[in-house]
Amino acid sequence: MIQRWERMFLEEGAEGLMKERRGRACKASGSNKGRPPKFDRKVEDLILENQRLRMEIEYLKKLKLEEYIHYYNNERISLKLKEMSPVQYRAHSQQT
Repeated sequence: MIQRWERMFLEEGAEGLMKERRGRACKASGSNKGRPPKFDRKVEDLILENQRLRMEIEYLKKLKLEEYIHYYNNERISLKLKEMSPVQYRAHSQQT
């Protein structure tokens, strides 16, 4: 199995290993031609889609972080701040 992969790599390069081969090879022609892959997507398209998904994930992480920062600064109740949120405590301390 590994020898076959190595031979394919030496004959066709890295692209030869990525081809999806189906069925048996034709013994009469002596070649390893199979049916074309089911999905004909280019590597560039996959790279662009991968980058788009990574950017979307980063955006969602940033959004989640901003929600937490808002909660931490405005809504959480702290025992050290007389059981008030930081915003309520600031307003209370400025009044007195």
